[in-house]
Amino acid sequence: SMCRKNGGKQCAIAVSYFNQCIGYVAGANWPFIRTDSSIEAAESKSLERCQRQDTDCKAVYSSCSLQERIQ
Repeated sequence: SMCRKNGGKQCAIAVSYFNQCIGYVAGANWPFIRTDSSIEAAESKSLERCQRQDTDCKAVYSSCSLQERIQ
């Protein structure tokens, strides 16, 4: 996991997602995680929330898990 790769010792799943995108922003005191149908919207919502409620906001991770067609 990304947490362990970065030296984390007490890693835990914060959110799971599928068929959507995620934006994870870390503030000085709290993490801000939002999901949306586009990666841009998920990132933007996370950053906006962090800037309203925290300081030193930095984008940490964003990705999409889009649906797959199975035949």
